[in-house]
Amino acid sequence: MSTSGTATTTEPPRLTPRSRRWIAGGLIAGTVLYVLPSAAHGNPPIESAEATLHYVAERSATWRPIHLVNIAAVLLWAVSLAALGDRLQGPARDVARAGRLTAAVATAVFAVYFSLHAMALPVAAARFVGGAADPAALLTQVEAVLLVLGATAFTAQALVGVMIGVHGLALTLDRRLPRWLGVVGLVAGLGWLAGAVIIDFAVIVPFTALTWLWAIVLGIVVWRRGAPAPAAT
Repeated sequence: MSTSGTATTTEPPRLTPRSRRWIAGGLIAGTVLYVLPSAAHGNPPIESAEATLHYVAERSATWRPIHLVNIAAVLLWAVSLAALGDRLQGPARDVARAGRLTAAVATAVFAVYFSLHAMALPVAAARFVGGAADPAALLTQVEAVLLVLGATAFTAQALVGVMIGVHGLALTLDRRLPRWLGVVGLVAGLGWLAGAVIIDFAVIVPFTALTWLWAIVLGIVVWRRGAPAPAAT
């Protein structure tokens, strides 16, 4: 009971059936949308500007929308994890608040990274295969874009790893969901971050796949379990 003139404690919102459904749906849909670009386009040959332009030109109809879908996937993850974090308790909620800031930065950088992929490369590819007036100059410009993409790529990957890891840490501190889910998220995020720091996609890829699996399982658990009833006093 609270009285006038005394401080009140703000309780986190509960995981209601409605919030469970949309948080879980966002996690699962975000994962599906993240997998889609890899399944549709594979890995472009970024070591050669000319090969990259031909690769993009062959996929001109789907290149831009598929990459925008990938941005939407990370945004769905960020929003869903932030909403879940708001419903954690005690120290877990404090960690999740830090995760929300990290998620905002990660989503912004990832959006810039994939926007360059989505917008710049198809325009250059259309000019190149359409017979650009100065193909050598165009290839030089594309080489510069690829350098920027390479630098931005690993920064974006590192930040997404941090976003996942921080939310995994938050889940290890809350007792309303299985602690092992938090541990798996923390490992996946740290592995993703480590791969980005050492600039090695061979390390990033398995931890990305682990994150996909983690997000789907977390979504299923949230959907089915939610918050337990308050303990009796």
